Amino acid sequence: MLMNQEYNPFAAKCHELEVALNLAKAGLQDIRAKLAWHSQFGVRATKQMQTTLLATASKAMQMLQADLPEVERLQRRRVRMESQPDFPRVQPSGPGIVEGVAKMLGMAWVAVEERRREQARQILAEHRALMEQEAIAQGQCDALKRKVDDAHAQAKRLQEELVAYKAFDLAAAQQEEVELSQCVATLEASYERANTERAQFDRDYAEPMRELTHKQGERQKILITLSNAKALDARFGLASTPRDRAMLHEECRSRFGVDSPRKVIHDSELKLRGIDRAIQKLEQRLSATAKRESRGIKRLVIDGNNLCYEEQTFLGLAPLKALVPRLADAHEVILVFDSDIRSLVRMNDAEIKSQFPKTVRVHVMTHGKKADEQVLDQASNDGHWVLSNDGFQEFPEKPVVKAGRFLRHSIFNGRVAVEDLGVSLAFDPAG
Repeated sequence: MLMNQEYNPFAAKCHELEVALNLAKAGLQDIRAKLAWHSQFGVRATKQMQTTLLATASKAMQMLQADLPEVERLQRRRVRMESQPDFPRVQPSGPGIVEGVAKMLGMAWVAVEERRREQARQILAEHRALMEQEAIAQGQCDALKRKVDDAHAQAKRLQEELVAYKAFDLAAAQQEEVELSQCVATLEASYERANTERAQFDRDYAEPMRELTHKQGERQKILITLSNAKALDARFGLASTPRDRAMLHEECRSRFGVDSPRKVIHDSELKLRGIDRAIQKLEQRLSATAKRESRGIKRLVIDGNNLCYEEQTFLGLAPLKALVPRLADAHEVILVFDSDIRSLVRMNDAEIKSQFPKTVRVHVMTHGKKADEQVLDQASNDGHWVLSNDGFQEFPEKPVVKAGRFLRHSIFNGRVAVEDLGVSLAFDPAG
């Protein structure tokens, strides 16, 4: 079942056009940004800025080279200090520990230990000061290095812009802007037409679409009822006493209005088959409509003589006089006749043309000529279709024959119809 098919044939076309339009707009925006950049780009100012940046980098590099020896000197001094045998490896012990030891070893040892601790504190203080000086000097060097790197990076970017400006093909970019502008305008018009056609299709076929949605909803309800009835019927098979079965009959009557789940199943399956047939017919109708609307017919070339007959009976121009105005409202129409139409309807070319709207181009072949090849040649491009019941097997090389772009008609009992176009009209056989 085609439960969620997109029947509107213009929806996909709208989506494709929208994607193409967005890409074209993005391209147009990009080329305009490049043109704006080119028009605002100052070569002299850019070169001056580049020179300033390189000078800044050079000065910072000189300062860096001047400061690096001091950093290295401080590093060497710190390493020498840390490598001395008397460099404290741990923090001096606190007063509480010394007082505890003094009670055991006496004051003489305390005095020696106090001097040692004081010397360690001095060494560590000197070490901390040295590390602070080293950190400050290293920070200054790092800042200068970043300044050099940043200046070089900016100068490189400016050089790339100068190269890009020199290589920029202004004439080609301007031409691209013109072409993209035209492309955007064309796509916007095409999208607007397709969107209008999509909306018109939705309006024209809103009722069958609503009916399809309604039928699909009914089908879902029937499936639920069928599933529930089958589950209840299965419970009947497990009921072991008359009382259990009586209770199940009562439950069935309460839920479904009848006391037999098998009757519910039988009725539901009948309803399901009926609604599936209805859904299938609606889907076929909508699918056929979508196929018809998606052909994109721009021109209809009508085999005039072919539409003047009901089987072997000549009816004159009456079927065409009814049909052609309707077709001309939606398409470009070309009407081509065999040369013998003049004698058949007893009219000259001007009189024949006067029977049809002025927007329709009417051509009558010269004496003794058939219209077949002219009909096919007038429909040689995509979007050009032929309206005729002739098979034209003798012209297999013609593009329209290869593509099979033919529409068939029927003429019966005062009506002319082109089912592929959804057209059926009455005509006066005497007229």
